[in-house]
Amino acid sequence: MPLYAKEPDSSAGYKLPPEGTHLAICDMVVDLGMQESPFGTKHQCYIRWELPDERIGEEPMTIGKFYTLSLHEMAVLRHDLEGWRGRAFTPAELKQFDIFKLLGVGCQITVVYSLKANGQTGAKVSSVVGWPKGMARKAAEIGILRYSEDEPDQLADLPAFLKAIIDKRIKPLPLPTPAAVEKTIDDLSDEVPF
Repeated sequence: MPLYAKEPDSSAGYKLPPEGTHLAICDMVVDLGMQESPFGTKHQCYIRWELPDERIGEEPMTIGKFYTLSLHEMAVLRHDLEGWRGRAFTPAELKQFDIFKLLGVGCQITVVYSLKANGQTGAKVSSVVGWPKGMARKAAEIGILRYSEDEPDQLADLPAFLKAIIDKRIKPLPLPTPAAVEKTIDDLSDEVPF
């Protein structure tokens, strides 16, 4: 019996945004917390954009990107944000930058295709630059979603794959209470076995 390879039915699953440069509006910023990575434990976030000129039916297509939450000079997030802003961060801005400020802000993103390890084609955001000068701004159509552990109101509205990642976050160990520390000290002050 033959084993045929064929193009997947795009109506059956996720349709990839076309390759190229697109107008985009940031519609989702998600704090994923501390996550294990090949490079150790990292604080990660997810940023998603609507592509208003690319549609699936009535809805705009979307694409997102995972980032380590860092403004280090080699960090991808810093590189993309400086491209988006069209300028470098000042020393004061490098001390802290609220990425929730990105929500509703327009830009241009470049989408490229790559072959995944499982043999499927995937789409990724390779670069982010500012909104074209002189062009009227657009608003997010789907709505704005923001999530952090401190503001969990929109957790139920997040896609299942993001909820699964958030469930895997490394939760900090609770600090010991003063009574527990005192008990540990009392336990140590008994007989020393040497």
